[in-house]
Amino acid sequence: MKKSSDGVLIVGAGPTGLALAIELQRRGISHRLIERDVERHQQSRATDIQPRTLEVFQDMGVVDAFLAAGQRRTSASIRPDGRLLVRIVYADADTPFNFALGLVQHETQRLLEDRLEALGGRVERGVRLAHLHQTRDSVSTTLLYADQRWEELSFRWAIGCDGARSMVRRSMGIPFDGSTFEESFFLADIDLGSEFADDEVVLISSPRGMAVVLPLGPGRLRVIGDLDPGFEDALDDATCVALIQGRLGDDVKITNVGWRSTFSINTRMVSQYRKGRVLLCGDAAHIHSPITGHGMNCGIQDAYNLGWKLALVEGGQAHEQLVDSYHAERHPIAKTLLAETDIQTSLMLSRNRIAHGAMAALGQLAFSLDALHRRFLATCVELDVAYAGSPIVGELRGSLFTSPLLRNSEFEGPSVADHRSFSAGPGPGVRAPDLTLGHTSVFELLSGVEHTLLLFDGLAVTEDGYVTLTDIANTVTATWTKLIRVHVVVLGDAKPAGLQWSGSSIFDPEGALHRRYGATAECLYLIRPDGYVGFRSQPAELAAVEHYMSRLLK
Repeated sequence: MKKSSDGVLIVGAGPTGLALAIELQRRGISHRLIERDVERHQQSRATDIQPRTLEVFQDMGVVDAFLAAGQRRTSASIRPDGRLLVRIVYADADTPFNFALGLVQHETQRLLEDRLEALGGRVERGVRLAHLHQTRDSVSTTLLYADQRWEELSFRWAIGCDGARSMVRRSMGIPFDGSTFEESFFLADIDLGSEFADDEVVLISSPRGMAVVLPLGPGRLRVIGDLDPGFEDALDDATCVALIQGRLGDDVKITNVGWRSTFSINTRMVSQYRKGRVLLCGDAAHIHSPITGHGMNCGIQDAYNLGWKLALVEGGQAHEQLVDSYHAERHPIAKTLLAETDIQTSLMLSRNRIAHGAMAALGQLAFSLDALHRRFLATCVELDVAYAGSPIVGELRGSLFTSPLLRNSEFEGPSVADHRSFSAGPGPGVRAPDLTLGHTSVFELLSGVEHTLLLFDGLAVTEDGYVTLTDIANTVTATWTKLIRVHVVVLGDAKPAGLQWSGSSIFDPEGALHRRYGATAECLYLIRPDGYVGFRSQPAELAAVEHYMSRLLK
């Protein structure tokens, strides 16, 4: 007998599925999260949590638990042929979390599951998806339980977060195209009896082999490397020690070898993240080399991107087309990530001494350039992810040709210099940057499930300007009470008498926030629930906000 079950089915309770469930639960969206394993696995698996993911966890309300449990990694070094090529220092990153975090995956899942339960959700363990097909209006499924009961249920949406062997993906007949590296690899978690940096990721490449060294805690490391020819796939302790010392040096004393595994590296992805009412997230949609430590992070950020969109649609507030922007935004990110990790992995696998010498020489020259160094750092910590070409981001700019050349403190319209400042601010689809202001910060203002509208006063002080900001703030609040929070950002340390707005005013006494957002003239930024600039306008115009929101909502 087929039963109806409105809402969303999430298949797979790994980090990606848990993140999506949290996002839906925060917004009151009915869902079921099923996991075929009866117990949470205890293998370490993915261990890398990048700064951008920590920002996501902050919004989810779980970052403090992660910071207490994880091992902070403050730098990363690349060492071709044993020589230090470059050291990337995370303290230079533009984020409040200027470090990566090392934490075994089963602990990541435990913390996310704890957060889901605190919000009122849960994981249904021992439940397997046995069959799935869809119609125009629903997804029909057969669920098989650990006690061999089965149930036929219909959902409005089904999301595959069920990994590289995704049953959801296979049920929909979506190809998983790509290739496999010829080399085989090993992974081992080890305890050390000798001193080794516990806060730096090290990438080693030499004619003896490659290795990625990841600190997991004091005296504990994860080592990933290529298998030497002739080694058996089954790794005993002695083989692991020989492989690791061959790359890290014989003076590294290994006292214990914990979880270990051999594996092949696949680079595969789907061509579509959505097929009707079925969507794919994380490893179900893309897999790549683990060497750069971005796989789990990419999946969590898939879920973070999809969650608010699916919630608006399922809540009846937005058209289904909003969900299409999930593929438009996340597919290019994964495609770029797969290409970059393939190149980096291939370079590290080379055992040619000439190639290593050339790589070191070119690398030292390149990283001596400050701009390239900053760009590489932003890529490492995932702060450069942007959706500039997305169909749901945009901006409105006044005409440069009708603007005065010089600023006028009694004129609200932008000058030529103001245009230049605004151009340097975060553009459409770019992650909104953080900044501390007294007892709050931009990220604290953005936290929650709503869009956030920042209305900037600019340098000019006019009654007309305050009337405009008041009108926008009051109208937006009345029109989208539960969808947009409004903050008026005032240059100074007190609310101007002309600003007849009873809501939130943010004081910017030194003008730091105005400068950060290029807001030397009156303007606005509408920040999406996932922390990216959805729309911005200079000058600030209510009609522009209304037009933009009409593209998203019914």
